[in-house]
Amino acid sequence: MPVVAEGVDYSATANANWDALAQALAGNGKKFAGRYAVYDKSPNGRGITGAEYQALKRHGVETFLYYEESEAWMLGGWEAGVRAASRAIDVVRSEGLPAGMPVYYSHDVDPTPDQFAAIDECLKGAASIVGFNRVGFYGGWAGIDHVANAKTAKWFCQTIAWQYGRGLHPAIHLHQYGFNTYFAGTNCDLVAALQPHYGQAGDFDGTTTTTTTPPPIVFPPKPIPAPDKMSAQGYPLSHNDRRRWTCVQGGRFKTAPSRDAPDVKDRAGKVRTYNAGKNYTFDYHTDVRGERWLVAGPSGVWAVAKNFTQESR
Repeated sequence: MPVVAEGVDYSATANANWDALAQALAGNGKKFAGRYAVYDKSPNGRGITGAEYQALKRHGVETFLYYEESEAWMLGGWEAGVRAASRAIDVVRSEGLPAGMPVYYSHDVDPTPDQFAAIDECLKGAASIVGFNRVGFYGGWAGIDHVANAKTAKWFCQTIAWQYGRGLHPAIHLHQYGFNTYFAGTNCDLVAALQPHYGQAGDFDGTTTTTTTPPPIVFPPKPIPAPDKMSAQGYPLSHNDRRRWTCVQGGRFKTAPSRDAPDVKDRAGKVRTYNAGKNYTFDYHTDVRGERWLVAGPSGVWAVAKNFTQESR
């Protein structure tokens, strides 16, 4: 497979001199950098910052994103994927990266066949939050082969680790082929882009000639427990000063803070409603597209705030 562009990825930086690092990458012919959509921020952590992203952009270096917790975190299945995607989109929003760009969810060990089902569930959980078009997978040849055939991710980054002489998988967009190369003091892995579109930020922010229409929002089918580090489904939460609320106008509980989200249903399949005159407990609130939503923790059900009034005591 021909190489379209050369780049790097890195999980920690030598310091916060983002311009020096971006300039060193560009000066050595590196066209992109893979970074992490996680909360622990560089230089002491792995996560990309807005300032770092802007520096890379100034020097003509594209950005793509990984997500990883522990090496085998994806074995946590559906809930792990939901958590990961929620955190990743929170980072994309807060650090000013383009909405709609995908994330490569990283399984940084060689999986055994009995673990494939959990990996698939993790990727499906992520897709329930951000949509299939934004779900990527990083792993070795066997993991790539399984996920590509199961069609649980759209984007693929293959590491040379666990390749076992099998060459490049035909589904991949990126190939991580080398390690421990330093630029401006930062230890980088070497990555080759094998397709012109590999989930880079420029495809989603209008700075390249080729544009990609962001996929429609895919809401979770069931409520997701809240909060997650004072966020839920990627939306920052604030504590309510009083947790008890009285309903003034009835409505339906939603699985996400949107009127387009699915209705919450009980075990018998009946839609769960809130009713005028009754009292409810909501621990947190958030504002989405100009509308305030209340969420009950830990159940994770959402309701429109204007349909309630806080109790005075």
